[in-house]
Amino acid sequence: MESPPHPVRRVVVPWYPAPPPYSSTSPSASAESESASSSSSTATAPLALPLADDLDDDYPTLTSQDQREVERRVAETLRYVVTGTVGSVRGKKSKRGGKSKLRAMFGGEMDDTDSSDDSDNENDQSPSRSPTTCPSLCELSIPSHSAFALSGLLGRIGCYPALDASRPWLVFWSLSSLDVMGEMERMVSSEVGMGCVRFLESCIERADAMAGGTGGGFGGGPGQQAHTAPTYASVMSLAILTGHPDQTVADAAMDVIRRVRRGIYDFYMRCKVILALRPGAASTASAAAQIQASSRFRGRILRSAFRVASSSEVDTRGAYTVISVASLLGILTPDLAEGVPEWIAQCQTYEGGLGGEPGNEAHGGYTFCGLAASVLLGSVHLLDTHRMIKWATQRQRAREGGFQGRTNKLVDGCYSYWVGALFPILHSILLYANKVQATGSSNHTPGATSSSSPSSSSAQATTPATSSDHSAPSNASSTSDSTSSSSHSATSSSLPLPSSWLFDSLALQRYVLVSCQAAQGGLRDKPGKYPDLYHTCYCLAGLSVAQHGPTIESAPLLGREKNLLADAHPIYNIKDAHVERVQAAMAKEQPIDSATTSEAGTTAQQ
Repeated sequence: MESPPHPVRRVVVPWYPAPPPYSSTSPSASAESESASSSSSTATAPLALPLADDLDDDYPTLTSQDQREVERRVAETLRYVVTGTVGSVRGKKSKRGGKSKLRAMFGGEMDDTDSSDDSDNENDQSPSRSPTTCPSLCELSIPSHSAFALSGLLGRIGCYPALDASRPWLVFWSLSSLDVMGEMERMVSSEVGMGCVRFLESCIERADAMAGGTGGGFGGGPGQQAHTAPTYASVMSLAILTGHPDQTVADAAMDVIRRVRRGIYDFYMRCKVILALRPGAASTASAAAQIQASSRFRGRILRSAFRVASSSEVDTRGAYTVISVASLLGILTPDLAEGVPEWIAQCQTYEGGLGGEPGNEAHGGYTFCGLAASVLLGSVHLLDTHRMIKWATQRQRAREGGFQGRTNKLVDGCYSYWVGALFPILHSILLYANKVQATGSSNHTPGATSSSSPSSSSAQATTPATSSDHSAPSNASSTSDSTSSSSHSATSSSLPLPSSWLFDSLALQRYVLVSCQAAQGGLRDKPGKYPDLYHTCYCLAGLSVAQHGPTIESAPLLGREKNLLADAHPIYNIKDAHVERVQAAMAKEQPIDSATTSEAGTTAQQ
């Protein structure tokens, strides 16, 4: 049964002060110009931020020059919003009744004239303006973005030849974008939806698809080798299609998930790599010759991870894509999970974020993958979450408003989700830690998955649960041997629980709406870049995170109500209703018995 829709935001912010435009004037000259214009203009006074030139050490590097160029381009878009010929923009009727007054945007003058009817085709009283990077002032251009996303499903975008091995991702990015904008029912017809299901089904690796192919997972295209990343994209796309208004399409998508479920588990077990055994156990070299099923080494694995494909690299992407799909399909067995939490904890750096593998630099995408997988595994206590919070909050750029992926790197729209989605998860961990602090005892570790997580077998690894607002995690048993008394435990000490996410949600909304929208449709990395399906998906996902806080009062909405996107699960990046529907269906399937898995042994390496 689908969950009720998320309540409409009660707080709408029609304008938000932007940082001052990029300028090369001195502070004194800037102060004089401000004092001179204060008496003759009603524009909002610029914020007291240091100018970029004042911070220059006269030793430019490639990185510093790139940063200055990004600031200049972002400032141009913000200058249009702050000082452009905006005039009065007609407001919309409040959903609670009554009429709103014409309100000046970013320093315009107030007008006491009542607004007209609440309509997308209402008369805009702002003067005509030249095409800009934002189709309308702080307004999400859903029609143009929907058309752009749909073109990815129809094959009308011819600029992705390099992604021939990632074709399921094109489907996921398009479907996810349409779903979060609420355009699935209108834009994805039954024919298109069924075409997506059949295409994804054709991407399943068959046993005779290639030399050495054993079947099970999804490849990057028909006839290609199975890979954990396209498998994740395919399963999440099918999960979205289970909510298609045409029941035939929904049933076909669920049927593919049912049929491929066991094969995916076997594929994941073949991707598992034993990196270290506990003291006293057989060496990994002898294990490699003996092992056929990981149940033979149950209780002896110290650290293990996942290759993203056969004979391919090992990183935290593999851990997240495997664990998230396994938890969704009810195949997260102890054999699959054993040793993974300990390896993920080794990927955390001194900064607080996680790298792709132990010793690598902290990265926004890998940090999300590691934290999300740890939550699903019930092993958050192995991570230093306090240090991670500090690292994550430092990734938001004060001048641009968006997130960077690494220290001293440029802002990028896709990190609106990869870094932004960390905060709902970390908020749940803080909530759990404070709950433990209040009760004085803890037998479990926190988690943040859907409340309908299946428990199809006592041998299955129990996944944690939370409510649909992602703010109240319940207890879950850990799949690792480590106790919650770890020195990095999230419950060792409590932090004050904030009333909103630990970043400036309005600044992020402003960056996405003003700097990332392309006039022709789609969203992009930053001003000066071209839009693409990848950034369209994750810019919208990050915008959704910024719009939906722990409570409906804690996340003001920038712009009009029609900017409001659907609330998606912060770990799976699909709606809660899809997660619950698939997990409920998989709970009725036969449990996975890893002990009888044929030729599903893991590999071991020194």
